[in-house]
Amino acid sequence: MDEPVPVQPSPFADQGLIGTFPPPYQSQAPSTSIIQNQPQPSKSPQFWDSGIMVVFSAELPPHHTILYRVLIDSLRCRSKVLDDIFGIPPSTQSQTQGTEVNPIALPASITAEKFESFLIGWNEFDDKVAANILNLLDISALLEADGALSYAMSKVVGLNLPAPQLLGLAWRHRAHPQVRDWIEPAVMGLLSTPLRCHNVEQESSIGLAYPIIAKARERIQEARLVLAAIPFQLAPRDILFPECPDELHQYCEKSWLFFWYQNITVELIHPTKPPLSYSGLVQLVEKTKFENLQEGCKSRTMECMKSYHDYPTVPDVFHAAVSDIVQLFNIPHEIQIYLDV
Repeated sequence: MDEPVPVQPSPFADQGLIGTFPPPYQSQAPSTSIIQNQPQPSKSPQFWDSGIMVVFSAELPPHHTILYRVLIDSLRCRSKVLDDIFGIPPSTQSQTQGTEVNPIALPASITAEKFESFLIGWNEFDDKVAANILNLLDISALLEADGALSYAMSKVVGLNLPAPQLLGLAWRHRAHPQVRDWIEPAVMGLLSTPLRCHNVEQESSIGLAYPIIAKARERIQEARLVLAAIPFQLAPRDILFPECPDELHQYCEKSWLFFWYQNITVELIHPTKPPLSYSGLVQLVEKTKFENLQEGCKSRTMECMKSYHDYPTVPDVFHAAVSDIVQLFNIPHEIQIYLDV
């Protein structure tokens, strides 16, 4: 009988490639020392909600109370005041406050309507409705919600609020640089409307700025009276326009003065009519059919009048009033950040 041929081991057997894995690929349980030395995952400070809910109550005039159950984290990231309040360690807080049985009662100044404008977010309501923006402005200022406050402030001018109300808002929020954008439209409205047209509430909104507005209106009235007494000068005769020779130009001047004193002066000094605006004056001159006034003389005078945008000295009076109110309110300048390139 033939002897069995001995089986030679594979030259790769001790390499672990047949049925086994070589040591570098072999699955091994990590040692305890490696586990201890691995860094532990950390929670994102920005995107880690606690899941804790809190209940607020707010009054809905005249005699109704609304409860709101919201996440604490969503409030803390939007308001400095709420972040400070809810940042207090839980051990020092009442265990029952902020529940449906014992809600946190908001102050009377934060009505249900205002609180909802804060919770809804400014991207989800009509920013053309004044009440929405003003509610958001009030509550975001109270809760120091900078993002909502900046948005509400940027929308105030577009609401076309009455000038006294706009100036009153500027006084209340004078600590913010954006309020500077409200002063010019407020002053413009106050200078173009007689003070007697404002009610008591509007006058109180003007507040400390009342003397500045009153003095500015006096200076503007003086400018109108000067123009009523001394007419706008008729353009001198131009040799390029021979249709108005020297012997005829004197009639142009007489016609111009007669028209001015009979029409413009009456409008400028009228005791009961609203003050004639400069644009109204230009339109009145433009549409009038003059006798003995050559078209060339009238057209050159109109060009000169249209080069002005208001009565003489009035722009200076306006800008001085704006500057005085900004100083009175002590409105800060926008913070400028300069980066080295």
